[in-house]
Amino acid sequence: MMYCILVEDNLLWNRRIAGYISNTPGLILKDNYSSGEIAEKEMMKLNKPVDVLFIATDMQCCRAMELITKIRSKTKLLILISNRECDAIAGYSVEANQFLLKPFDIESFNIAVGQLIAKTERAEPSILINLTAKKQIELHLNEIIAIEAAGNYIKIHSINKSVIAYSSLETIKNKLS
Repeated sequence: MMYCILVEDNLLWNRRIAGYISNTPGLILKDNYSSGEIAEKEMMKLNKPVDVLFIATDMQCCRAMELITKIRSKTKLLILISNRECDAIAGYSVEANQFLLKPFDIESFNIAVGQLIAKTERAEPSILINLTAKKQIELHLNEIIAIEAAGNYIKIHSINKSVIAYSSLETIKNKLS
C-alpha cells in the first residue's frame, strides 16, 4: 500500500483526483488539501515521508514550485499535475517522478500511476505475510530486521513494527528464497 497526499485548490479537480486515488488498488488517500499553505504546514510536521504526493502546480493561491521545493523531502514520490506543459519541464528541478497534464481521465491517471508503482515495486521487494485467514500485510524486505520462532508462530521484527504470524520459519525461508 502506498499512502498519498493530494494538494489541489481547484475543487472540481480535487474531487476527481481524490476519486481516482481512492479507486486505484494499492493507493490510500491519507490527506487532501485544497490550500498549499495548509498543506505545507501539515506536511512539515510529518516524521516520515509520505509515499506519494500529488500536487497541482497551477494553484492560484501560492507559488507551487517554491512550495514543492520546501516539502519535497517529505515525500518519496512526486506527481505534478497542471494545465501547463511548461510545468513538466520545471518538474525536473524538483525531481518529479511523473507529470499529469489536465485535462486527463482515469485511464491516463492509471497509466501514470501504474508506471510509477511498477518502478517502485521493482526497487523495493516485499513479501505478503498471512496474519490470519482473512488478513495479510506487506513487508518490504529491506525493512525486516529479524525473524524468530515462537511455537506455531513466527515473530517478524521490522524497522516500523513487529508482527506475529501463524507460520513456521521454514515457510518464511521458502518465501524469502
